[in-house]
Amino acid sequence: MTVKIREKFLSNGNSSLYLDIYSNGNRTYEFLKLYLYYPETKQNKFANHDVRELTEKIRAKRLLELQHLRFGFTPDFKARLNFIDYFKDQLKKRLLTGVNYSTWKITLMHLENFAPKGLTFDQIDDGWMFNFRVYLEKGRSANSAHSYFNVLKNCLHQAVRDRIIVDNPATRIKSPKQEETKHEFLTSKEVQALSKESCQNPELKRAFLFSCYSGLRWGDILNLTWDKIRVNDDGAKTIHFTQRKTKGVEYLPINDQAVKILGERKKDDVKVFDLIPSSNKTNYLREWGFKAEIKKPFTYHSSRHTYAVMLLENGVEIYTVSRLLGHKDLKTTLIYADILGETKRKAVNCLPDFEKDE
Repeated sequence: MTVKIREKFLSNGNSSLYLDIYSNGNRTYEFLKLYLYYPETKQNKFANHDVRELTEKIRAKRLLELQHLRFGFTPDFKARLNFIDYFKDQLKKRLLTGVNYSTWKITLMHLENFAPKGLTFDQIDDGWMFNFRVYLEKGRSANSAHSYFNVLKNCLHQAVRDRIIVDNPATRIKSPKQEETKHEFLTSKEVQALSKESCQNPELKRAFLFSCYSGLRWGDILNLTWDKIRVNDDGAKTIHFTQRKTKGVEYLPINDQAVKILGERKKDDVKVFDLIPSSNKTNYLREWGFKAEIKKPFTYHSSRHTYAVMLLENGVEIYTVSRLLGHKDLKTTLIYADILGETKRKAVNCLPDFEKDE
């Protein structure tokens, strides 16, 4: 582990100072934007002396930081950084991708409510994490508390990757227990009813129906461009994309109905759906469902559940459905088989009674 001062000579006779940092087998360079002037005057010599002293202080500080990290300590200046500001920076990145943006935004609101006087990294210890978990569990559903707490843990894990903290309480405090959720899906008739009704947000309608026939998540829909939709040599249509959630590369076949929903093809770099990541899609879907006389509540993710159930209802075996959904574990897909089994039981129970002849 070394930190050395290096000098790069410039064409104007001056030189630029930078740090050569070697740690854990990796070498990095930090350019300081500090310069030494050609020592032709006494004034330049004095200035260079001050610059060298400042550079040496920075070098010593960087070495101390590396030693702190090596032995599991967070440097004081990093520990005092504003965690709320760091969280807001991570939230901005979520706005660009649309992935879990609303959940992160609500978590920020709870963080600011729980810590109205501000929050630094060194204040977040096991006790603080436990108290925040208790705060989330009061007045909120178990699944909401679970989601918001996991967002906080995700942010702290990122802070470790960014080398801001070393001791991470997120690894020691368990998340609120999650309740089993009901995977709401639409029947084929309900999908047809929606297709016949107008939606206040036509692009959302088009995207939702497409997801019913492709199983794409909201985050993948937002980032889908026309170059990802390809026609193979045999005429089959596929989507080539990287899942936002799992980061897995997928080659998803789509049928003619899904292609029909897409409409006229545009330039390769144009997004297929003109949607805003933070749009209030829940209200649009609720109003649209009301017009189509669909009684049960549903979300955008219900389109993915609908896709899975429709495949199973049409005889597609569970392993193929798992591959089409991009699941890494077959156990994740088995929930849809349970849903289908419940649907079949309800259908059987609808058969009329009859009186037995004596």
